[in-house]
Amino acid sequence: MEPLGVGAPAPEASRNFLDQAALRRPESMQTEISTDDDGNREERPKYIREYSCFSLVLFGCGNTIGAGIFAYTGLAAEYAGGPAAYLAYIMAGFVSFLTALVYAEFGAKYPKSGSSYLYSSIFQGELMAWVVAWNLNLRYGACAATVSRAWASYFMKFFELCGVALPKVLNNYACCGFDFSIIAPLFLLLCCLIQNRGSDASKKTNNFLTGLKITILFFIIGVSFCNFSYKKNFTPVINPEKGFKGVMVATCKVFFAYVGFDFITTVSEETINP
Repeated sequence: MEPLGVGAPAPEASRNFLDQAALRRPESMQTEISTDDDGNREERPKYIREYSCFSLVLFGCGNTIGAGIFAYTGLAAEYAGGPAAYLAYIMAGFVSFLTALVYAEFGAKYPKSGSSYLYSSIFQGELMAWVVAWNLNLRYGACAATVSRAWASYFMKFFELCGVALPKVLNNYACCGFDFSIIAPLFLLLCCLIQNRGSDASKKTNNFLTGLKITILFFIIGVSFCNFSYKKNFTPVINPEKGFKGVMVATCKVFFAYVGFDFITTVSEETINP
């Protein structure tokens, strides 16, 4: 049998396999042929615009309200010296709001997938875009590791409260001087499987989890106000020992809890009206 050369037609079996694989793709992952200004044709992903404004808001909330906002509240209170932790969240939220306005402007003007990489390549060139892209990979990787580890801890604690004692080695496996979690990667694999089902499955899963998290937050706030004493809890507001410097340190720490809102711009091509 002669080897296939460059540009030679694929065997019938291969074509059938590729056709079937293409048909199994979710509708939001089909491709289209586009032509650039130089007349070059290329095949690129074709996305169905199905995300509404409400869906984008839930996506932003889902990426922002996560393990960080639950876990970093205690750290904020430690660094800020107690009651001033709420000031740290207000300042970090204001900075995130200004950053979100920038992303919203770019996302509306350039409704393409790519987020910061795309915007950097347009205004600052490919070198800066390359640096930004690897920075994004590092940040998303660190965030995914943090969230998956937090989920693993919640998973272990849930079964502990239910009276089921799971082996601690599942979430605390010591090796080479480091502490590893065996079940944390399983949560990442689950998220990848949901993502590969298409944007509709991702949207429904995110809507459910975001609604659950917002309900939990309002429940915590409601329970807190049932036994709330302003004088007891807010005197003094700023700890004299920590001072305003402690508030600023706490602000830098809790800003991590807001990371994720820029994810909205990555679905610009799937938005009904960017």
